[in-house]
Amino acid sequence: MMSPTDLIPHGPRGHLLSEGEQIYFETFGDPSREAVVLSHGLGGNRVIWFQQVPEFARHYHVINWDQRGFGRSSATGGEIGPEPAAKDLAAILDYLQVDRAHLIGQ
Repeated sequence: MMSPTDLIPHGPRGHLLSEGEQIYFETFGDPSREAVVLSHGLGGNRVIWFQQVPEFARHYHVINWDQRGFGRSSATGGEIGPEPAAKDLAAILDYLQVDRAHLIGQ
């Protein structure tokens, strides 16, 4: 069964190494537009945003990701929480060459 995010153009996606952890991210929409980052809450993963991604991708470059220990991201070192999440998100933004983004969290 297809999800709404299967119907929109997407860009880079995959795992990025951050402090020894594999952090999963996906991008959607036009990368020349303003970036919007969708961050899930504790116990969730990037999939919770499946209904919002298509709408935001019509107007923004959407970056959706799994924090350490959730979804497709690892937490082999056992360290999760706001500080490692900020470092991991910074690594994703650096990799994608995004210097500014709107952050939407749950």
